[in-house]
Amino acid sequence: MLFWKEDNAMLTFGKRASYRPLLTSILTGLIFSLIIGDILGLTFGIVTFVVVMVLCLLWYVHRLPHIYGYLHMGHDQINYYDMRNFWSRLYLLFWPFAQTTQLTFDQIAAVTLNGDLVSEPEFDTLIPTTARYGWWYSTIQMGKHPMSLKLKLIDGREIAIDLSRDYVYNPVQFKDRVQQFSLKLVH
Repeated sequence: MLFWKEDNAMLTFGKRASYRPLLTSILTGLIFSLIIGDILGLTFGIVTFVVVMVLCLLWYVHRLPHIYGYLHMGHDQINYYDMRNFWSRLYLLFWPFAQTTQLTFDQIAAVTLNGDLVSEPEFDTLIPTTARYGWWYSTIQMGKHPMSLKLKLIDGREIAIDLSRDYVYNPVQFKDRVQQFSLKLVH
């Protein structure tokens, strides 16, 4: 599955935010609370639900830039998720369809791609690819092959967007899209 698309001279990297992290946190808290509540009582079940859900939400707030490194390039602007601080990430967890931040090309002073484009991701971990462990593959590869786009703005701010997900899933087409991206910024 590819996480970029091009339509009418627009280019998209990454994945749009969804309610999945919030629902996963609620479901995980619910499962643990039902087990603990059945064993130790209703009060412990409710406390377990709150604690587990908050811990899951905090983990997602920390990992959000890596999960949803979204960038959409139109004809004269770039849209991305602003995830510079804890509160903007928490806001995105609860309202994933919120408006993205927009930049015009005139606001961008420099663009840097951080990562190794020479070596492509390959499967060389100790975990076998089975139905049980297969879902770890992309997460492991994203950690082993970090790829990010850093936009330095005229006002001095720097915006880093994690593109590891696209690179891991299809490195050859990712390289083509990065080249198209850089050509569009130049013109």
